[in-house]
Amino acid sequence: MPITINPSKIQINPKSALNIKNWLATSGGVFVWSSSDPSSLCQTVTTPATTVDGKPATKPGWQFADKPEHVTDIERYEVVVDKILKSFKVGVRAGRGMNLEVTGSGSRRIRNEVQKAGAGAYYLFDYNAEKNCIILVPEKVVPLSEYDPTAPGFEIIAS
Repeated sequence: MPITINPSKIQINPKSALNIKNWLATSGGVFVWSSSDPSSLCQTVTTPATTVDGKPATKPGWQFADKPEHVTDIERYEVVVDKILKSFKVGVRAGRGMNLEVTGSGSRRIRNEVQKAGAGAYYLFDYNAEKNCIILVPEKVVPLSEYDPTAPGFEIIAS
């Protein structure tokens, strides 16, 4: 059965779930900061709405908008639990300066594997690992209000 991810909800991973649940309960909610940097417009950062001394949190970096989205409703969140579908090695080469980059054929393979994996699939990359590319797909989606990290099947995948 395909997994349904609700685009009107904010998706989080199990690693973030307990912090966000705690911040919703104890910090006046959560601030979701969207990037204004043209090179990373899809990036968001989540912080507690208030600091430990009760003052509003400040933006986490220059690239984030001045006004975050203030979320106080736990029902806005869903926890997406992923499973590893495939891991494989792709070629890397020297990039600019001291950086490494994936080769052209490696990039094509990654795109093809993600497309074959289906809706919601994505990849993680580790330049230092033998099998340096991991394809992941959503395995289950649970409302944050019902999320229990001690329940079977909620193992955290390192990223």
